[in-house]
Amino acid sequence: MMNGNRKEFLNSGILGGGAGVAEKRGFRAIRTEYITSPDYDPKYFETFPTSWAAAYAFRKVLDLRAKAGPTSDNELFVQEVSQAVEEWVTLFLLHYFGIVYLSESKQSELQQDYDRDLWLALSGTYPSVREEAPRSIKLLQHDNTVVGAYYPAVIFFPARDRTSWLNDKTLEDYLLHNTLSWTRSRRILLTSDKEEHDFHAHLRSIAQHAMPSRSLQDRLYDFCETNFRERIDLTATLDTDPSKWEVPGLKQWPSDELLKIYPLVKANKTDDVDSKDTGRTFYLVNGLPEYSAWMKAAIVPSGPAPYQYRRVNDKQIVVDLPGRRFECNLGENDTIVSLKDLFLTEAPHWCKIPKTSENHAAHIRSLHKVELRDPVVTEKDLAVCLAPISSEMMKHFPELLREIDRIQVAPSIEGSSVKWSIPIKGREVIWQTRPTYAKGLPSSSLAIWPPKVSSE
Repeated sequence: MMNGNRKEFLNSGILGGGAGVAEKRGFRAIRTEYITSPDYDPKYFETFPTSWAAAYAFRKVLDLRAKAGPTSDNELFVQEVSQAVEEWVTLFLLHYFGIVYLSESKQSELQQDYDRDLWLALSGTYPSVREEAPRSIKLLQHDNTVVGAYYPAVIFFPARDRTSWLNDKTLEDYLLHNTLSWTRSRRILLTSDKEEHDFHAHLRSIAQHAMPSRSLQDRLYDFCETNFRERIDLTATLDTDPSKWEVPGLKQWPSDELLKIYPLVKANKTDDVDSKDTGRTFYLVNGLPEYSAWMKAAIVPSGPAPYQYRRVNDKQIVVDLPGRRFECNLGENDTIVSLKDLFLTEAPHWCKIPKTSENHAAHIRSLHKVELRDPVVTEKDLAVCLAPISSEMMKHFPELLREIDRIQVAPSIEGSSVKWSIPIKGREVIWQTRPTYAKGLPSSSLAIWPPKVSSE
């Protein structure tokens, strides 16, 4: 066939004589950047890409082998497979420490509570012809965020839609952009030699006892040899069903142990020196507008983080762990204080004073001198910000007056807001404010030095 007749053959011979004008209906180059994602019609549920499509595609990536070709192509291949393997292992790590958990929905529940065609789509698109379609769907979740799901060929696979990941305050610590990061997750969770040893043993047990594919077993073994130093001799077995795995993150915590390990606790003071049960005050960080790193980190290995302790009433605290909830009843003399209630409910004031002022500048502590970027502040002025803490804060933590130099304050990049770092029982508590300008503050009675406020 001559090249000149090829276009006519394609347009007329394949499309047919009634296809229309060749230039409009023919085969020709198109701009791929204009191709959008397909829109699926709910009338044809069988065309929807289900979770199995993501599982099957992920399994194929894990199974890829290098081919002969240009070096640049092999580098891209290695990078793609390496990223998939690291994300795969990170799912095992997050599950091991209870950051994510398996949530099972049985066939009967899905048929009763959802569109009647959902189960038909899920069961009808199951990729394996050698085994029966599942009788339930197991999602890998952190609270309400779906991170992945269970598929026997790979056990865990990550979800395709990751928009909710970026909005999860806990999950974001384990992400790099929109991908689960092995490096970050390892740094946060494997903080001791014992934890590293135990997870290494768990990962090898998955490869030996739960992974059906020899090639994927080798993937896990290669990963272990690259990322862990010591040799592991396995003695225990592991079930093929991950919902039956006994991992530290699924520990059933006694309520008294949960209260005992909480870090921000003070014994109540009493005038009765013989009193044996003065009670405790629990200062809960839950509800703060910004959590410091220690508030989101496990208090003990595989344990809860401080922000997961929440007040129910004056005598009960609940600890919300992914997929589990523990109720802790307090003693008769125990009390609960929300740390956020010890800060001002309104923005603190700030003012400016001359740098050369004899009455004010010399007596102002350095922590109140903040380099705010505001048009009213000139090079001859000094911006002074009041701290955002209330008198109740000082009643509960009078030691702050002795540790005043440890309080740190810094303006934001644009200079309109201020970030306070306050040490409470040796731990950093962050409070960000946008102070309001009070022109008359320097001349108020509170600003006179020494103080001349009426005792009444």
